[in-house]
Order: sequence, then structure tokens, then C-alpha cells
Amino acid sequence: MLKPFLKILAAVSLLSCCLLTACPLPARAQAKKIRIMLFDFPPYAGSQLINNGYTADIVFTAFRRAGYELEYAYFPWRRCLNNLENGTWDVLINMYYTDERAARYAYPQHHISMSAYTLFALKSRTDIPARVGLEDLKKLKIGLIEKASYGAKFDAIKHTLPNSVTNILREKHLLRMMLQGRVDIVPSDTQYGWHALKTDGDEWESVRTIRSDFFESKKLFPLFTRKNPAYAQFIADWDREIGRMVADGSLRDLHKKHGVAYDR
Repeated sequence: MLKPFLKILAAVSLLSCCLLTACPLPARAQAKKIRIMLFDFPPYAGSQLINNGYTADIVFTAFRRAGYELEYAYFPWRRCLNNLENGTWDVLINMYYTDERAARYAYPQHHISMSAYTLFALKSRTDIPARVGLEDLKKLKIGLIEKASYGAKFDAIKHTLPNSVTNILREKHLLRMMLQGRVDIVPSDTQYGWHALKTDGDEWESVRTIRSDFFESKKLFPLFTRKNPAYAQFIADWDREIGRMVADGSLRDLHKKHGVAYDR
């Protein structure tokens, strides 16, 4: 009686081992994954930059520290928003805060970095003052990206500017139009604007920046789709890891590695 029982027990054990091999436990098989979108925004992010740029490096480092397997890809900016809207990708980095976006997508507590906006114009345009107000802006032909956010102050008045050009999809094209005299002035992130001009030739030396009270420093965030049920966990892990990176100095080290001023 014992021998048949032992054979049955051995068969059951073998079957159990096979099932465990074929269907590993969820905790072992289900690695945390996150899909990250980027758009070319040098020197913050770009496929030709070291580690895809310093903001990408910060985001990738934080999620890897949190135990995530990463997938990332570059898309045009509007396609990024479409992918976020339909939930095919989890997060889009380097996004400014707006109330409209906050109603559709999810922001974390901690930002990635800071962005300072300014106005670019030709040095030869001596008719444009060094600091412009609303009445000055209304007289100038200004190049804008229609759906872009330039900060709360400027976003509130940009619809009142009668001479704006908004049918251009990329800021670097607007900067080129400024060099060609087709627009008078272009608002842009300061670092991005100078990077775009300097990589486009020597004409950057003919350009100056102009101050305005309508522009300020803004925070760059990772923006999460709400379509993925795990989005709240993504945000919790991001905020926790950035807090730890601030505390242990590794966030400061990443800024230093990329030659960027620390902004916390």
C-alpha cells in the first residue's frame, strides 16, 4: 500500500514544480514597469544628449531606484499629449503646471527641475525696449505655439495680443523666423532658446533677451495619465524617491554632472 502512495505523492510534487515553473508567482513575475515619453527639449532632454539630458536622467534614475523597468521613446509634442490622453503611455516629462492639465492628468508633489522664460529679439531691433509691458507686446508681432503654456501670467493675456503667429509647431522654427525678421519677438525657455540658436549657426550673436513681468521661473513636472490604474503608485514612488535623492545628495550630484545649477 505504501509504494503506490509514494508514487502518487512524487507525481503530485512533480506536477506542482512544473506548474510553478510555467506560472511563476505574481510577486516574482510582475516586475514594475513604466512607460515614459520625451520630446526634444534640449538641454533638458534630447536623444543626442548625455543620458538623454539632465531632466531625463533625473526621471530615469528616480524610477530605477524605485525598482521600475523603464521603457521610453521620443514623440512630437502633440502626439505626446494624445498618448497621455488615451493612456497608451504612462508619463510625459518636462511639463509645466496648468489648471487645465491638472483637470485631465495627474501631477506629483515634486518637480524635476526649473525653467526660466524670457523673450528673444534681434539686437538690431532698437525700437524694442529692454523691458516690455502689455502695450509693447500688443504692438509687436510675436511668435507663439498655440497650445503651449508660457506661465500663468502670460497665458492670461496672450489671447489679447493682436499680432501673434500661432500656426507653428516648434519653438526653434519661431526662433528661425525671428532671425529672418518674420516675427519681432519670441518667448522661450532661456536655456532651450540659446541652445537652439547656438546649434543653428553663428546668427545667435545677433540676438538679445528682453525682460518682462509676464514671465517667471516655472517648475518642470512629470505628468501622469489617469488611464493607468497604477498612476497613484507611480506618483507616490516618484515623490518618495525624489525626496530621498534630495536628502542623500544624489539629485545635486546629477545636476552637477550635467553642468546645471541645482534648483532645490
